Amino acid sequence: MLGAVEIGRQQGRASSRTAGTRRKAHGTPGEDPIAQLGPGAAILRPADAVLLQRLAGNAATTARLTDGAASVQRLDIYGRSAAQASALPAETVQAFGRLIEADDQAGALRVVVEAMTSRGQLDPRLLRTSGEGELWEIRDVDGFRAAASFRSRFADPDNAGRMLPNPRFTISSKGLSPDHLDELYESILHEYRHVEQQAERVNSTEQQAQTFGYGADPDEFDAYLSEVEFSYRRAHMQTAALQAGVHWEFLSEANRAPFKSRWAAAQKKIQRVLGKPVSEIVATPKAEAYRRQLREMERQAREAYERANGGH
Repeated sequence: MLGAVEIGRQQGRASSRTAGTRRKAHGTPGEDPIAQLGPGAAILRPADAVLLQRLAGNAATTARLTDGAASVQRLDIYGRSAAQASALPAETVQAFGRLIEADDQAGALRVVVEAMTSRGQLDPRLLRTSGEGELWEIRDVDGFRAAASFRSRFADPDNAGRMLPNPRFTISSKGLSPDHLDELYESILHEYRHVEQQAERVNSTEQQAQTFGYGADPDEFDAYLSEVEFSYRRAHMQTAALQAGVHWEFLSEANRAPFKSRWAAAQKKIQRVLGKPVSEIVATPKAEAYRRQLREMERQAREAYERANGGH
């Protein structure tokens, strides 16, 4: 249902993780990626509960990743040109524009979601909801194009032995314009990756590993890695490659393990599209500034954890 980026994952994680995570709106192609990081804004809120939202890890996602390539297949639109006009079908682009012009934002969002669903990029089963609140909410917000959060998990009506993550998406009304359709598409896919992660988590009995800060969170590396995998615009690839490359540096060896084959393949795509290796991308001043921001976020998360646990 369509109503009025980044995640408050409640099940299997710290109970304080309810603030939600956000994927920042992209700016111009040359804009500093650090200014595009809505997720950081969520973690850097003053409340300790928000600073603690990244204390858990990725064990359930790790288990799925290690099951084999078939379980983590992602739609690879890379086979097409990385400079094509849009990742969405022409008829979707046209319908989106017409509906925006008619001031029907909900209808415009609906055609994008329908197109992504028909191509297998969104699984309607994982997007089922229970309780109050629409699945998609459009609001006038600053700083991000899409955000995902979760309500209490519930049993799958078609499979009582499986739980569903019960997601909610917030879409910025300011990002619903023809000029930002591609960024909207990318943001939805980033946030939907978190829905897939949460779907595994709510059905896992494994204890989640503890991590500190946004940079060391394997879920976020996974989501940025996914952006690299589905990226089709060179400007977007530049930002996604930088973010994934720097996040890789922050992951523990244990959290790197399930991603190694995907990351190796992604680096080849980055080289092919951008004409330079990841090592060159992460050696830039922008990458170093992003690194500093992630270190600061890690420091604040550790301090919040220590305060919450009496300094221990």
